[in-house]
Amino acid sequence: MGKRTGQKRGTNHSGVPRLPAVTSAQQRRDLLDCQAPAVAGAQRSSVQSPPGALAARPPQELMGLQAVVAADAQGVPGWDEPWDDFMARHPRVADAIAAADPKPLVHFVFDDAGPQEIVIRRTDQGPVVDWILYPWLEVRTFVSTCWLNEPDAALAEKTLSATLGALVPERLRDAGVSVVRRASGSVLPRLGWGQTVSLAGLDCWSEVRGAVVELALFDLIDLAGSYGDYGAAQSEVLEAFQANGAALVMCASCRQPITDRHPQWPGTWVTMEHEFGPACDGPQRGKTPHHPDPSLIVGGGQQAACDAESLPTVGCQQCRAPITDQHPWWNGLWVSTVGHGGPVCGVIGSSLPDGDAYDLVDCVYPHRPPGATGPGVDAARTAVAGGYMR
Repeated sequence: MGKRTGQKRGTNHSGVPRLPAVTSAQQRRDLLDCQAPAVAGAQRSSVQSPPGALAARPPQELMGLQAVVAADAQGVPGWDEPWDDFMARHPRVADAIAAADPKPLVHFVFDDAGPQEIVIRRTDQGPVVDWILYPWLEVRTFVSTCWLNEPDAALAEKTLSATLGALVPERLRDAGVSVVRRASGSVLPRLGWGQTVSLAGLDCWSEVRGAVVELALFDLIDLAGSYGDYGAAQSEVLEAFQANGAALVMCASCRQPITDRHPQWPGTWVTMEHEFGPACDGPQRGKTPHHPDPSLIVGGGQQAACDAESLPTVGCQQCRAPITDQHPWWNGLWVSTVGHGGPVCGVIGSSLPDGDAYDLVDCVYPHRPPGATGPGVDAARTAVAGGYMR
């Protein structure tokens, strides 16, 4: 899946500027410190804002925070744009609770904290919302790659759940954060971290927002690999996957997780959620294939010269580029002989609904010769017709 670059910024319905990107749990706690006393039912994080945290903010940022809080006080949600649709359908919390009967009300969005899903449901103790934060970008790549590498789905779920659980500090587990699995629209699972908030006594969405921004769950933003400091957590993530038995395979050249069980590329080592697919982003920058065995990296990363334009070609039935299956570096894959070359025909866009986009397993499409048939061809044809493949 192509990487998302974040949501559009703008103004909310009252014309009040939206919040600057909230990229850490600390910023969310600072925001709550600006507001009225904590809402009943909020599960507060065990880590509190240090004294003077707001005083250290740049004046323009503090004004932005105060403007959104003022908007909330006037009944304007003040949430980021991805939530507009949900709140238009359910203007009050009571509307959403009513819609959660007989089955839970589910909504999936991307915002500045990454991909999230909310599940509003009724319980014997009253209405609640399960808030789920999903891995994204690099961490999502680890999860999806390991899932495909493991042929036993039950074992894959067990090892990946243990891995994600190992990344949750004890103080967050004590606050109610746990690993959850939700239904998915593809063979890839929705595995993430969740926390539950009571909706009892909460009448408007600004009150829910006040409870949610203080969830201990959002201390995992960095580990989720969304817009936080993923680099600082990278070694911890890698160690957790290795220690818990996840089916992790790394390319010997670029050190990215790879799989040879991708449905679009069976038998070919590819990365997930990157535009390179089977093309290794190592020293040769996409001009050689991935492989886990360093002795089988083409030419040790130093290929012999190949005059690709002299090879026999046919026209790709999807993009019309000249392609060949006789390139010595690509083991029979169809690759383009013009431009940058390589085996990637099309990279997916981002026109699907957020939940469907998160579930996608077809990160990039291969070239296809004339007359080729099969599920991969049908998927590419559908993507092109829908403006989803470029």
